[in-house]
Amino acid sequence: MLWLLMLIGLLPLLPFALMEGVQGQWHQVGGKGWLSVLYIAVGPSLLAMLAYDMAIKKLGAYRAGQFINLVPVFGALLSTWWLGEHISLLQVSALLLILSGMAVCNLPWQQLGLQRWRVRRLA
Repeated sequence: MLWLLMLIGLLPLLPFALMEGVQGQWHQVGGKGWLSVLYIAVGPSLLAMLAYDMAIKKLGAYRAGQFINLVPVFGALLSTWWLGEHISLLQVSALLLILSGMAVCNLPWQQLGLQRWRVRRLA
């Protein structure tokens, strides 16, 4: 299934890659450039998709889909740690809102003796 997702992602990009290849600028990339492309293809792309696929199988699509909200959290934290950027108060409050929203969505409501709010359909 993963190969199909990657193939679907490749198809819209293929014409642009072919146009770039026709212009003949691939020889300028060099060894470090190809290693960077390989790192991006294997690291964030393939391994992240495999982990996400395993999470869907284990947790279900609803729960696994919620973790997409953690992308800005990890982006902000890693940019602080790796790039030395500063986090503002607004960013901290946004991170707290994201984490509290995920906590509320994943609370064991029945075990706490609570019920989730039900949304009534108007139609």
